[in-house]
Amino acid sequence: MASVGIIPNPASGKDIRRVVAQASVISNHEKVNIVNRMLVGLQATGVSKIQIMPDLYGIGFQAVQNLQKQNPELDSIVDILDLELSNSPLDSLRAAEIMQKNGVNCIIVLGGDGTTRVVSKGCGDVSLLPVSTGTNNVVPFFVEGTIAGLCAGYFAGLDKSQQHSLCMHSKRIEVWINDELADIALVDLVVNTGGFSGARAIWDSSELKQIAVARAAPTSIGLSAVIGMRSPISVDDEFGGLVNIDGASSNKKLISTPLGPGLINRIPVGDVEKMNPGKSYAVVDERPLIIALDGERELVLKEEDSAFLILKRNGPYIIDINQVMFRAVSSDYFVSQ
Repeated sequence: MASVGIIPNPASGKDIRRVVAQASVISNHEKVNIVNRMLVGLQATGVSKIQIMPDLYGIGFQAVQNLQKQNPELDSIVDILDLELSNSPLDSLRAAEIMQKNGVNCIIVLGGDGTTRVVSKGCGDVSLLPVSTGTNNVVPFFVEGTIAGLCAGYFAGLDKSQQHSLCMHSKRIEVWINDELADIALVDLVVNTGGFSGARAIWDSSELKQIAVARAAPTSIGLSAVIGMRSPISVDDEFGGLVNIDGASSNKKLISTPLGPGLINRIPVGDVEKMNPGKSYAVVDERPLIIALDGERELVLKEEDSAFLILKRNGPYIIDINQVMFRAVSSDYFVSQ
């Protein structure tokens, strides 16, 4: 019995980078259209159950309603979760926890790196298919909704061992404050000066103090590109990277970095230190500080706080769309008599 979850984040793609940069707006109306197409793809694969996170805009509800006239049987396989909404990232986390408990075979996530990070904290070992509707999209894929539905539907019908062999097992960076695990990042963890979070997104490089990455590519938008433009690190590499922005270095260079869509800053960067899994790396010794996780300010370090970072290989399983679809084709999955 193949079951798929869908978590559409109504807040993704709408932060302050629409004002300070040139990021596109992904409207909730467009997210409804994307979920419409995902449902068509999922139903074509014969999934038995589709669970959708509710939200105040009603993305999932509207998508089902749009398709019901031409496809009345859809209602029998789609459940909108019974979830008390907080209109915050907590909704995505709780939805992922419920879906994992309900035994879904994979979860489609509509959002950016930040949404995928939140969902990964609640999904356990359930594989994720992140679809880009955010600002920074290092982890999510730019994929058409119909294809995402077909991919997730085929994937959901495989057994667990086959599923994980068709995934990328992500790294993650843990931040520990006063010897307790405070939070995680899947792509980048950035330390900024300051004592309050304000707007969650980061776009001003003048306050940067330290950057740690689990992966970094010169083709990515966001703060991971600070390292990606100098020392790329792939999702398959066992290590991550760490750099102090204003520390002394004989090899400091100005790196032209795309911090956001249409926003390029030149940032002084020294040598990139390799982060080995399981080893502790100190957060810069300055207070107060703000720690941003995957592009969003989340944590405040006060005078009395101690903090360190650890790279782990226990991040979420991310579905490799190309590998899954070619596997489906090689087994004649889309061929009928």
